[in-house]
Amino acid sequence: MKPNANLAGLTDQSKYVRLTKFLLTRIQTSEKPRRIGEALKGRLGEYWKYRVGDYRLICDIDDATRTVWVLKIGDRKEICR
Repeated sequence: MKPNANLAGLTDQSKYVRLTKFLLTRIQTSEKPRRIGEALKGRLGEYWKYRVGDYRLICDIDDATRTVWVLKIGDRKEICR
């Protein structure tokens, strides 16, 4: 997993902690991070979505290096609109 500046923009400390914990414990330790998330559809079909409470993480996964790039973080009501 590569760090991303999107987490730095969160103003609520508890949300920051929850998202960071999810990335470190569920995604970083996973042999196959695609098992946890869900593929997006349509023009964003190459990206994956992870649900963490009311937040969604939009990610790009490089299978060759097992790198998960967090592209966008946002509230579920606004992230994929």
